[in-house]
Amino acid sequence: MRIDMQMRSMTDPKQAAIFREVLKNSREENNLKNAADEKLAKWNPIANKLQMDLKERQNMSDTFISEVKNDEETTFPPFYPVKALEEKVTYSKEYYEKQNKINKMFDNPKEHIRKKYYDRKYPYYVKGLTNQERRIVYENEINCFEGRTPSPNYYDPIIQEKFGAKNNVLVEDMEYNQSVRNQIKDSINQLFEENDIVIPDNVNLQLAVDPYDYKIYALGVKDELADKIEIVLNKGNNGRNLYSHIEHCNPASFNFAESFGLNFPEPEQYGSGDTRKMSLFHFVKRITGYDMRELKNENFKFYTPDGQELWDVVTKEFNEKAKYDISYRLEDLEWEYKNYQNIAVGGFDSSWHAIRAIGYKNGDLYDIDTKYGYGEGQREWQKDIINKAEQHHQEYRQQREKTLKEEESKPTPLEKLFAEHGLPEEQQNQYSYYGKDGKIHTKPLVDNEVVKKTNTLDDMLDMYVYMANQMKIPSKTKSHINFML
Repeated sequence: MRIDMQMRSMTDPKQAAIFREVLKNSREENNLKNAADEKLAKWNPIANKLQMDLKERQNMSDTFISEVKNDEETTFPPFYPVKALEEKVTYSKEYYEKQNKINKMFDNPKEHIRKKYYDRKYPYYVKGLTNQERRIVYENEINCFEGRTPSPNYYDPIIQEKFGAKNNVLVEDMEYNQSVRNQIKDSINQLFEENDIVIPDNVNLQLAVDPYDYKIYALGVKDELADKIEIVLNKGNNGRNLYSHIEHCNPASFNFAESFGLNFPEPEQYGSGDTRKMSLFHFVKRITGYDMRELKNENFKFYTPDGQELWDVVTKEFNEKAKYDISYRLEDLEWEYKNYQNIAVGGFDSSWHAIRAIGYKNGDLYDIDTKYGYGEGQREWQKDIINKAEQHHQEYRQQREKTLKEEESKPTPLEKLFAEHGLPEEQQNQYSYYGKDGKIHTKPLVDNEVVKKTNTLDDMLDMYVYMANQMKIPSKTKSHINFML
C-alpha cells in the first residue's frame, strides 16, 4: 500500500504524529497481511520479517523525498567500485608517459620499442621479463606513442611491482567496501549529532532502503524517532548510494573467493528479493515515466491510466529514444520483456521486493545476518583475504621466476616464428632469418619493391603475410600472425 501524498509530504514530526494516529485507526490490521505475504512468509520467515517491518513502517512514515534530488545535499559517497582500477590506470599512464618521452629521443621510436623487447642483440634490450609481460609493455608503449591510453593489466610488471599482493580483485573490493562503510558511518553519526538525534545504547536500529524510491526507512525504534532519522538521512542521493553500498557488500558476490579456498554464504536479504522486478521497474520508469506500482494489472498485463498496454508504450518509446542514443540496446529491451511477462502474471506485489537493510548500533554500522561484514566484530574474515592474497602473490612470483628461466633458455616467440617459417628480418641489403635448422642464414631480397622498412611488429607481420603468399606457405600456417607474444 502506497503512502498517501498528504502523509508523504509531511515533515513536521508533531503534525506527523497526529496524522499517524488517524491513519492507524482508519486502516484494518489485515491490510498488512495479504495472501501473498502469508505464502512468502512460509518460505523464509527471517527475510519476511524485514519485508513486513518495512511495509508497516511505510504505512506509518510521514516524510517525503522528492524524486528530483539535489546532489549537493548528498552526504554518503557514491557507488564507484572501479576506484582501485582507476588508481592503476593513473599510475600506468604516468609511467608509460615517462617511457614515451625516452622512446621519442630515438630516431625511430617504434623500432626502438620493438627491439628493446624482442631483439636480444639490441643494446637496450630489456631483460627479466616473461613473454607475457613483454607483450603487455610493448603494446602499452606503442599505444602511448601513437596517442592512445595504455591499458592497465594485472600482469603488467609495472603494476605487479607497485601494488604487490594488493593487486588482487578480492582485496580491492574488500578495501573499497570498508572505506565506503567508514565514510557512511561517519556521515550518519555527524548528521545525528548536528540534529540532536540520540539512539539509545544497545538499540538495534535498522536502516532499510526501498528498491524503487531509494528512500531510507528507520526500523526498530519508536515512530517519533524514526521520523526524525528519516528526515535527516534522506538527503540528495543518500538512499541510492546506501542501497548500492549494501548490495555490493554481499559476501557471496566474491566470485574469486573459491580460488582462495574461501566460501562466504549469502545472507537472507540478498537471496529473497526480486531483483528482476526492481530492474524492470527502473527500466519502465526511465523509458516511460510510469510507476508500475500505480498501474492496473489484469489479464497478465499492466495498463497505463489511458488504457494502453504498458509494453506497447515501452516498445514505442524505447525505439524512439534508440534512434538518438546508442545506450538503448535491443538486448536490454528483450531481457526486460521476459521480466515483464513473469511479473505481469501475478502482479507487482506477488514477489518480495529487493529491500536492502543495514544495522546501526552504538555508533557503528553492521551487516545483517552474517559474520562476514564490515562492522565491529565482523572483520575477521578480511585477515583471511589478505593472507590468501599475499600467499597467492608469493606463489605467482615463484612461478614467474621459473617461467622466466625457461623462456630465457629458448628462442623468443618471434624468433620461433622465424625458425618455423623463415620469415626474413631486414638487414641493409640482405635478409637474415632463422632457418628450420635453428641457424641464422642470409639471402638476397626477394622483392626490393615490396619489402619495405619495417617499423613495428605489426609491419613485420604484414610483410610476413605477403611473403607467405609469395612463397606459397600453406594457409594453415598463416594463423601464426595472430600469435600472442
